[in-house]
Parts: sequence; structure tokens; C-alpha cells
Amino acid sequence: MTHLDKLKELVPKSSPDRFKYAYLALAFTCLVLMLCIAIFVIRKQSYNDFMIYIENNSQKIADAICYTETEAIYINDHLSVPEHAFGYLDAKLRDTYDSLDILNVAIISADRTVLYSNNKGIIHTVSADEGLKEFFKSDRLLSIYKTNQNIVDLLGEKREKIDVVTVYVPIKNVKGTVIGAFSLSSNASELKTRYTHQVVSSITVFFITVLLLSSFSLVIIVRESDELKRAYDLLESLASTDVLTGLYNRTFFEAELERLKSSRRYPVSVIIVDLDGLKETNDTRGHAAGDSMICKAADVFRASVRADDLVARTGGDEFTILLPDTDAEGLKIAEERIERCLGDANRIDDGYEVRFSMGSEVAETSDKLLSALKVADINMYQNKTARKNTA
Repeated sequence: MTHLDKLKELVPKSSPDRFKYAYLALAFTCLVLMLCIAIFVIRKQSYNDFMIYIENNSQKIADAICYTETEAIYINDHLSVPEHAFGYLDAKLRDTYDSLDILNVAIISADRTVLYSNNKGIIHTVSADEGLKEFFKSDRLLSIYKTNQNIVDLLGEKREKIDVVTVYVPIKNVKGTVIGAFSLSSNASELKTRYTHQVVSSITVFFITVLLLSSFSLVIIVRESDELKRAYDLLESLASTDVLTGLYNRTFFEAELERLKSSRRYPVSVIIVDLDGLKETNDTRGHAAGDSMICKAADVFRASVRADDLVARTGGDEFTILLPDTDAEGLKIAEERIERCLGDANRIDDGYEVRFSMGSEVAETSDKLLSALKVADINMYQNKTARKNTA
């Protein structure tokens, strides 16, 4: 495993931006899912509240009529309502409960015979409502919701295409035996509209709350994602960049060599540079002075090469330059440009004079690239030896 492969294992496989986008997708999915669940739960709860409200009102009215109007409704072993009480019950219901938007009231015996109703046409008939069968079997209050109904209300007015809730309240004698049913039909349209507005309001509040929380979370995620991205970029930079000079490091250089093996940008020229006197500078002036020399040399190489060329610090005092699409003539021009930039840099009186030895070679094809590096290294050492002998 190469140094590059080892460093790649330390670098996240995905950009931090993907975490941000993944969060956005997950948050949107959760938001939609939570909204659907909220709509279902709130609607169900609102419907239950709506029905409980009607059932409670129906129970109160049934108790008030059946157990207080003893001269109009006889509750013994059997339930009976005399005809002379019809007018009284009509007036009682109309005057007392019309504001509750009650549409129809009926008192039904255990054998499902209608004993009283504000709709006089059904009195003494057997109720055809199938809900009564279940009612007398269960011995409990029963509610039936119907839509688009046509019905005559307590005032004799015909109501068309309205929602109606019919509640059957059990009538019991002193023994607790169910001897009949008090049927009360209410107009549910307006009440349903009010509850619908409540549902919409509840869902809106829920949605806004979740949206605000999601937005707050998104701000935190984006901020943390940016921090992570900076750390990611820094890690990538450390994996490929020399910390001291800002040039590419040996790891990146080796990766570039692998890439150039399959490249068509040949010939490729190679220049290997080794600083002269770096050890003496470290020993006499300290490592800080040596580092300054290295950085000054790096600036020289950076100013000398083209945008497509690669300069890497491949050792403590060694640099390697790769020049794609560069033949021997281009190599000579590049070396002259480096020498010229070096002279310009040394004319600046900063207390540090940079000197180095260079060796170069041209690789005409990819299979000659590694051998060109070896030849360039040999040429560099020959140049260093010659410079020492003439010093």
C-alpha cells in the first residue's frame, strides 16, 4: 500500500456537502411523513371530539325530556307517550332546543315502534333504521353519521343536502331495563365546518412549528457542515501539500507519476533540484533559517513554472519538477527560467542566499518516465559535485 493509499483511508469518502444534502432530503421526508401523521391524528381526534360533543348534548336533552316530563312520557315496564302530549312535546322541543339546530326527535319503543316524533307521519310505524338493531343489542348509546340528507326540522322547514348525526340514547326504567330509545338528529354541517377550521388551524400550527424547528436544525447542520468541509479541505490539503512551502508533497507527487503513466502528454521533462548548504545553515543559524531558505527556493520554483507543471517537495532539501508536453528544447528554456528567477530572488537582501544543484532528463514515452527520474537524479549529483569542485 502506497503512502497515498494510506492517506486516502483517513480522508472521508464523501464530501461534507453530501451530509447536508442527505439531511435536507431526510428532513423533507420526515416533515412530509410527520405532516401526514399529524393530519390523520388531528382529524381523527377532532372527529372524536365532534361526535362526543353531539353525543353529550343528545344525552342531556334525552335526560331532560324523558325523566322530567313525566306527564308526557310514561316510563314503567313499557314506554308510552299519549297522543295528548304530542303538542306539548313539540312546543317544548321547539322553544327550548331549536337554537341547538335539532332537526328531528323521536321516541321509539323496544319493539322499534315510533311512539312520538316531530315528524307526525312516522308515528305508530316501525322504524326501518338498521342502526336500531345494533342499539338494542348493545344497550349503549349509538351515533350514526350521514351526509347529503334531506330532512324536515322542528319548525317544519325542509333542509336539503346537509350532514346529519343521529344519536340513539337508551331509555331505562327504574329497574335499569332498556325499554326504548330517544332518537335525536342534529344538523352537523355547521359544527363540522367549525371543527374543520380547528383541524386546519391545528395542522397549520403544527406545520409551522415543525418547519421552524427544521429550519433551526438546518442552520445548525449547515454551520457544522461548513466547519466539517473546512476540516475536510484541510485534511485533503495536508494529504497532498507540503506544510512548510505550500508545494505538493511526495505523496501527491507519487500519485501524479501514476497518472502520467497513462497520460498522452509526452514527452515529459523531469528536473530534480537539491539545495546546497542547507545542513550548514541549519547547524550554524538554526532550523528557522534553514526553513526560510527552503521557502525562498519554493517561491523561485513556483514563479518559474507554467500552470500545468508540477513542483513538489520530495525530500528535506530536494524538489522535483515535472513538465508535461516538454521536449529537450523546452526543458532548456525552463532551466534558464529557473536560473533567472533564482538570480532575481538572491538580489533581494533578506539575509538568505539560495543555491542549488539541478539535474534533468526527458522521458519520451511513459515507460521511460521512471528511468528519466533516475537519470535526472544522477545528473543532479554530478552537478552538485562539479559545483563543489569549482567552489
